[in-house]
Amino acid sequence: MAFIETDVKMLTDTKEIQKLTTSFIFVQSNEVLLEIFQSFSERKGYGIEFISFLFRNEIDESFPSYRMMGRDQVLLAADYPAADEDCEVCLNFDEFYQYLKVGINEIIEKQPNQYNKSEVRGALKKVKDALGV
Repeated sequence: MAFIETDVKMLTDTKEIQKLTTSFIFVQSNEVLLEIFQSFSERKGYGIEFISFLFRNEIDESFPSYRMMGRDQVLLAADYPAADEDCEVCLNFDEFYQYLKVGINEIIEKQPNQYNKSEVRGALKKVKDALGV
């Protein structure tokens, strides 16, 4: 089970959530992003330095985040310096997918040569299908 801080700010600002998601995607190579999307399609979380996406079964049951989450949710946890302060937000699978989709589309538009578009979009579709959105 993953350790989650108990004293964190709950994120509500959709722009901040999108910014964190896009930042998470931006630092990945094409190959790593494909691995991450494969993990997500298996309902397994993934984290980098200061940003993590975790599924409910990966969080210790004693933490408030676990009790707040439904079975069809993902926890986005971000720590300073990725965010201004340590924060979390529970996203339902549809929200999670939409943030990923917007983030990858922003990155592909800004840096079209960084990713294999068809591979990444195919992997993202696997996430969508696996989460039932």
